[in-house]
Amino acid sequence: MKNNNDLSQLHQQMMGQIDNEINAEMAENIAENQSETMQTQGLCGCDLESMKAAGLDTSKLAEIQQQLDADAEQEYLEMDQFMSQTSANSFADEALNPDANFLPEGATLLTPSWSKVYSDTLDNNPLVNSGDIDNQAVVGGGNCKNIWNWAKGGGWGCTGGRASNTQIATWAFWYKPNRSKFYSIRPRFEFNGFYIAKADDKWYNCKNAQVKVSAQTNVYQYNWKGLSSVDLVNINRNNVNLNKRLDDTRYTNYTALLGKDDWALVVCKVKLYVRAQGGGSYAKADFAAGANKVCVPHVIIS
Repeated sequence: MKNNNDLSQLHQQMMGQIDNEINAEMAENIAENQSETMQTQGLCGCDLESMKAAGLDTSKLAEIQQQLDADAEQEYLEMDQFMSQTSANSFADEALNPDANFLPEGATLLTPSWSKVYSDTLDNNPLVNSGDIDNQAVVGGGNCKNIWNWAKGGGWGCTGGRASNTQIATWAFWYKPNRSKFYSIRPRFEFNGFYIAKADDKWYNCKNAQVKVSAQTNVYQYNWKGLSSVDLVNINRNNVNLNKRLDDTRYTNYTALLGKDDWALVVCKVKLYVRAQGGGSYAKADFAAGANKVCVPHVIIS
């Protein structure tokens, strides 16, 4: 990159590299999910057989568990409906967004030149369900995205019935330093949405729900400077019943040594991960319903 200042060519090269790397990550996730599904198909239900072999009376256990799972599904649907209703109006931070007139002396405001969303949705899984929807730019030429994902567990959970889904929304910003030094890089991440995590673990069923929402930053000039990841939400519990909104604006801090007069690339990602294990377990991250969205409108560099 140092000897090539043709930004158009650099842009094509780097966007292709990012595209290939994230698609490879998504393909690896899909392969792992498919492998796990194949393994658990033959195991689903053997938990109950094991308990029978141990001399436990399981005659009513399956029936009770089915009713508990049905109750959990109804409760999840009610929570999802309620949280979707809370998304009808925008919860966006009304604070003044900095622009060129409000920046610190010597700072530069970068706006994104590229954005894209990636998913590892697994289709045709007979044990569990996971899903996403098509993602779209909503304002500002790609500054904001509508993304959501969910996962529903199935079976007893200990030996089968796991689902997961990952969504990654990505933004890219270009900058040419006017001198060589360590630069402060501060992306503005905006979150308006909600999340649900539900699991009712018993001693016999290994239920679990996970939701993770992360803001990530990396910088490239001659080489990648190193990924920084900040978790806005990180839930991983066997017994959980949460439905909360995430309406937050977060400037994250990143520092990189950049060389004079050579283009540098700032890459920002919002990563959603959900996982559910066992029947009646659910995990959801929703930044699409109503006015919900995720945005990285600018980066301040100084």
